[in-house]
Amino acid sequence: MIDTLSIYDRGPAKANRYAVLICARNEQRVIGDLIASLRGQTYDQSLLSIFVLADNCTDDTAMVARVAGAHVYERRRSWCPGASGSCLSTGTPG
Repeated sequence: MIDTLSIYDRGPAKANRYAVLICARNEQRVIGDLIASLRGQTYDQSLLSIFVLADNCTDDTAMVARVAGAHVYERRRSWCPGASGSCLSTGTPG
């Protein structure tokens, strides 16, 4: 009889690194709580990076996100309508 448990026993699970990408526009009232919630998870925080793409914000979204510990990138274009799809293309290569 084959011990099926031994087939799946690969030792301790490897901890993975994760990045969270948040596209935000004028979210100063909620962005701090969102980042705090992510930081409050039980996952090893040294393996979690939080990035905020502040898209044409007219409030303090970027500052609040920085104070909360996120890596913040700001996009300021007067001709661009602040859509999350265009913000995503800002944060991705190609």
